[in-house]
Amino acid sequence: MNRQRSSVRSRGSSSTTTSDPREKVKDCCRKFIAFMCTQVGVGGLIVVYALVGAASFMSIETQEPNPLIEYVSVLRRNCAAELWDVTEQNNLFNSSIWHYEADVVLKRYQDDLADAIRRGYDGRTPEETWIFPAALMFCLAVFTMIGYGNMVPRTAWGKGATVIYATFGIPLYILYFMNMGKVLASTFKWLYTWLHECSHGHDDDLALEDGNGVPQRKRIIVPTTA
Repeated sequence: MNRQRSSVRSRGSSSTTTSDPREKVKDCCRKFIAFMCTQVGVGGLIVVYALVGAASFMSIETQEPNPLIEYVSVLRRNCAAELWDVTEQNNLFNSSIWHYEADVVLKRYQDDLADAIRRGYDGRTPEETWIFPAALMFCLAVFTMIGYGNMVPRTAWGKGATVIYATFGIPLYILYFMNMGKVLASTFKWLYTWLHECSHGHDDDLALEDGNGVPQRKRIIVPTTA
């Protein structure tokens, strides 16, 4: 009776431990972490990280308008108004004065426009600049450390998000690069072994084992340096 009761208790305790939801959650978390450390998991995480980053930068940078767009629009309207005033003040019989004053107005507009271009004006609105493919390329350039060109965040929130994005993205990319290096190394070893067997023949790679004379494949050493 005592043995039966102890066996029943042991079965009940084992059933409670196996059906414990906390243990199931811990087991699922362990499996998920183990999967994320694999090549497929890290690669999928890189893809999701890039897509989420592109959508985030699009949302941040398109919320605030570019002040240079409005600045150049005001310059254009002012130049047109000044040219109209010059035309009203000087008739066609005094063309030399009209040409002189029009040149002054256009020269001022040209200098102001060149100054706006030096400050980053390219004639496009934030919605036209931060399209999804461009934002995705910006994210890839940030965490792959290859650098980016003239497309940079202009808002304070965008600049801060870039720093945070690079802080977490660069280590993630290094982890992916290390896993990819292992895959490439194993692929190169297999390819080198296959080429060595094809070039030297299958029989040349067999050697007699000491004692019993059982054929054994020679060990192929893959060079690590050129």
